[in-house]
Amino acid sequence: MDYVRLGGASLLLLILAAALPMEILAQTSQDTTNVDSGTNVNAAGGATPIISRSLLSESSAQSGTISAEKMAKRSSGMKPLASASSGSSASSGSSQNAVQAQSPATSVAETATASAEKTTQGEQTQAESSAVASAEKTTQGEQTQAESSAVASAEKTMQGEQTQAESSAVASAETAITPDMIPQETTTAASSENASAYQATSAVSLPENVSQNESESENVSENISENETENVTEAATAEAPQVTETGTDRIWREGISPLEYTWTPQSFSGFFYDLKNDVGTERLTVKLQSSSRTIESGDLTYSTTAQDMEFEFSDWGTYQVIGFMADKYFAGYKAGDLFNKDISLISDNQLRKVLIDSDDESTITTGSVLPLEEGYELRIKQIDIDGNKVYLGLAKDGEEVDSKVISPDNLKSATYKYEVEISGKDTPIIMAHISNVFSSVESALVTVDGLFQISDTYTSVEDGDEYEKMKVVSVSDQGVEMENDNSITLRKGSTSKIFGNVGFLVADADEIRFAPVVQRAGTYDVRGTVINPSKTSEFTWTPYNFEGFYYDIDDDVGTEVLQAKISGGTKIDEKDLIYKTSPQPVKFEFEDWGKYDVIGFMADKYFAGYNNETKFADEVSSINEGELRKVLIDSDDSQTIASGSALSLQEDYELLIKQVDLNGNKVYLALAKDGKEVDSKVVTPSSDPADRASNYMYKVDIGSEKDVPIIVAHVQSVFRSAESDLATVDGIFQVSDSAESVEEGEIHGKMKVESLADDGITMQNDGSISLGRNRIIEIMENLKIEVADNVDRLMAPTATKVGEGLTMTLNVPAAVVNKTVLISTKSGSETLSGVQISVDGKNIGTTDASGSVSYIPKNTGTFDVVAKKSGYNDRKASLVVRTAAEAAAQAAIEQANATLANRLTINVPSQVSKGENFLITVVEGINQTPVEGADIFFDDESIGATSDRGTLTYSANATGEHILKAQKDGFNDTIRKILVTSSLKVISLNVPEKASAGQEIKITASVQNAGKETDSRKFDLKVNDSVVDSKNLTVKPGENATVTFSYKPKEPGSYRFGLDDQVKKVNVEKAQSSTWLIALIIVLLIAIGAGYYLYTTGDLEKIKRRLQGR
Repeated sequence: MDYVRLGGASLLLLILAAALPMEILAQTSQDTTNVDSGTNVNAAGGATPIISRSLLSESSAQSGTISAEKMAKRSSGMKPLASASSGSSASSGSSQNAVQAQSPATSVAETATASAEKTTQGEQTQAESSAVASAEKTTQGEQTQAESSAVASAEKTMQGEQTQAESSAVASAETAITPDMIPQETTTAASSENASAYQATSAVSLPENVSQNESESENVSENISENETENVTEAATAEAPQVTETGTDRIWREGISPLEYTWTPQSFSGFFYDLKNDVGTERLTVKLQSSSRTIESGDLTYSTTAQDMEFEFSDWGTYQVIGFMADKYFAGYKAGDLFNKDISLISDNQLRKVLIDSDDESTITTGSVLPLEEGYELRIKQIDIDGNKVYLGLAKDGEEVDSKVISPDNLKSATYKYEVEISGKDTPIIMAHISNVFSSVESALVTVDGLFQISDTYTSVEDGDEYEKMKVVSVSDQGVEMENDNSITLRKGSTSKIFGNVGFLVADADEIRFAPVVQRAGTYDVRGTVINPSKTSEFTWTPYNFEGFYYDIDDDVGTEVLQAKISGGTKIDEKDLIYKTSPQPVKFEFEDWGKYDVIGFMADKYFAGYNNETKFADEVSSINEGELRKVLIDSDDSQTIASGSALSLQEDYELLIKQVDLNGNKVYLALAKDGKEVDSKVVTPSSDPADRASNYMYKVDIGSEKDVPIIVAHVQSVFRSAESDLATVDGIFQVSDSAESVEEGEIHGKMKVESLADDGITMQNDGSISLGRNRIIEIMENLKIEVADNVDRLMAPTATKVGEGLTMTLNVPAAVVNKTVLISTKSGSETLSGVQISVDGKNIGTTDASGSVSYIPKNTGTFDVVAKKSGYNDRKASLVVRTAAEAAAQAAIEQANATLANRLTINVPSQVSKGENFLITVVEGINQTPVEGADIFFDDESIGATSDRGTLTYSANATGEHILKAQKDGFNDTIRKILVTSSLKVISLNVPEKASAGQEIKITASVQNAGKETDSRKFDLKVNDSVVDSKNLTVKPGENATVTFSYKPKEPGSYRFGLDDQVKKVNVEKAQSSTWLIALIIVLLIAIGAGYYLYTTGDLEKIKRRLQGR
């Protein structure tokens, strides 16, 4: 009998060894089909169609199962990958969990045990042999009776055959599959009730040309009839009464989404996913009870597996990557041309973030550095004489940590490696491939065309480790599993952190709506559902499956839809990319204000207008005005403004207290932009939201609509004390002061506005769009489509978002060309190392332990400086580079400005008119800050004090030069001269064109009173700059008068006549002599007189006769 027993045992071992690969093949067969009851391939039920077969490439299918090769690997003493309890794993129906929950030997033994329920204990060997034989027959496609073994039952269910199944729990677990594991021939029937519920409750409607039938066609294959689908569903129901649905929606919605639901990298863009390699390893599954907000202990499970991925610099081969807590982590190196054997970090309970994986070409020159992450820099130490080798140095935070000679002869010699000891093995954490070395008399440079860096710090992953609400229950070289150790409550309006930066965002609504979110700092991209254009000819993205689209989870409002029709898998023809959006009412965060209209546009949240439920404003539609403005702030956070401080808003606006009244029940607020006041109002706090007096509102014109509020602040209370004045603001709403124009026919990127109305906007692509490999296509503004660099050209829409991070300050002093300048960063009062600094778009290095990096500018001008560090908000500044001479002149100016400290300065016109109001402004210091309460004197006579703006208005009635003086305690007095002139102005001056010396000249002038009061003054006539005459003149306001002067030039010559600023020239000629003429006239007069006398006396006749008598 001993021989018989020994022979039986040996036979059993042989049978088990032969059965092992067949069991694995039975689980991973790509030719089998399984349809489970309640499994809905499309979680959206039509409005957001699942990718179905189109997305199921080999790599994605492998992410849901473990291959025979992987199952054969040992975990080197680590705990096998298993779920927390076998019961949970079996009931979930997940093939992945079922496979991972058991070793190969255990799987066969349990399968045999399921069959052996009908045999006696003495017949155990026979039952086990039967189980193996059944498995082999099933693999070959032969029909068997389900009673023969549990494995046979599982295989027949996967082939869609109707059987009288009596399977064990293990068999049920093995037969359950998720949609991302279904091969091309597989289809899953959708529940018509779920589809109807989705259509009824969805806030996002499909474009009109996409019917419900078309949507349903993506859920149910045309190759399977309704009867066949029902039969398969019934059979699956018998085998697996409860399944986990893997959907394409990020948002879980009560009454629409199944109670057991799984998020993958395809449905949640927060999870790590590599589009090029189609690698995404993370899965998060929740199991809910109907109408319950509690996730019980063990009902939230997270799993991730290590997968092979090609280096961006493909000559290096592949490495293992694993998504962990929504970040990309390094799991190990694979043996190949660069490494002699595999190096696994996950086996050592370590995961390190992948920081850089790039094949971008960059150049390092002598004196410059190649900045890496975490404060590392690669630099040239020396190049050999022949120029075919380079001596490289690696520094961290400015201190050298490694150096090597690199020769670009072959892959290994051309690859620089910085290795650290990890679990006793030298493991590279930084690699750089040097493709070229160049040396000349003037400079030396090397070309880097491959970079890879993982973090020098690691995340420990061991059994029992806890990350917020999740606990590690399994670790192996294949992956990690976690589950919630305690129950989690989905409280309304909360964001509950699950692990790492991943949490659940829960709607503030009676209906349960929640979604996974990742908190990130700085700018980052979000992605929609990935499709394979060669297999999917039409797809629609909505806010449910594209996180980039605007979505209000509280009100379940999302307005954007993008529908793509793809031709030949390589292009989108003209007008086949359709974008639609429509305005929807949403509640203000400060709910007493009611509602306003919002519209998602170009993957951003825009203001569409006020509606009849808005409490503080009348109805207005900005869409009708052809413009949209971004919503910048919508908050009900309570904040306090103190006198002397400001409440910062977006776009450089600030809200300040000007004054609180004596009774402390009113506040005088001012709004400033870029430090300059643009508005001010008195606000009376009130608990009545309909009382608009309690709201500060800054209004502008939007198109033809007048006085539309774009900044609103609700003042809850006002407090006045001897020390300071306070105002509490508990509601703020702000939209941008710059508008995005939206008119019919306008082009935005590749899209043209086809229709525009108060009910929405429709746009279509203006021209065809080529889906070229490795392209990022800018559709419009913030909306892009990314196409992978692979044969399938996997594609998805992306949008850039800005996350909240820690605050960082950036100090950039003025620089001199060709001289070193130190650029420094801080977080609070602490210096900040490891900050990447770029100048004019080029990386110059990372800050060292002192928080600074040196830079030598080569050109003058103003350059943009950007500081970036993971976990911190980006900072920007300007670097001004001057020549040495310019810098010296600027230093002199600054020194002069320094003398203005504690000194008042009066700004006033140098000349004003009598009776005219003019503005006196008093400022102090380098920044020319307005001074309130400065006493002003006019010729030692007090005329008042400056306002809070540092101004005083005054009019002087005394003409002439006067002295203004400003004084205030704590400041040095200052004076300023001012000239007050009359409002009477000489507008014209008239003189004769010619004149003679000694002759009197008449000069006239026209005088105008440009003032508002009657004025009189003396006018001085100047001849050759000397006053020769003066006259007084009085003129009424707005009238003209004439003043006349006379002047007799004594000598000939050029004379210049002037009256005020009017000047005219006259040429005075010499007077001509007339003595001879006078003498002649006198002689004639005497002759005439003598003749007359002789005639009257008769003597003339006597003389005549006497002459004749001769």
